[in-house]
Amino acid sequence: MRILCISLLARGLLDKQGDLCCHTPTSAVFLDPRSPATMAPALPFLMTDKMLLSSRLMTEAIPPNRTALTEPSPGKKLPNGSPSPKPCNP
Repeated sequence: MRILCISLLARGLLDKQGDLCCHTPTSAVFLDPRSPATMAPALPFLMTDKMLLSSRLMTEAIPPNRTALTEPSPGKKLPNGSPSPKPCNP
């Protein structure tokens, strides 16, 4: 956690007052749960095992232009032969 805070301090996304780190005006817009632009509700989704795995496998997915996850794309066949769910049409 200390290394993360030092990195955010160096990038100007945190400010230090004495021994405490606090938000800068820029970071507060996105990290303060009271802000209308907060990213806090997205964090539980972004921290799921599936999302973390896909982030770790990104270097495998980008060069061949495919996903590194084992699930098929919508409309493709699953290993058991049944079709995967179709994407929603807005």
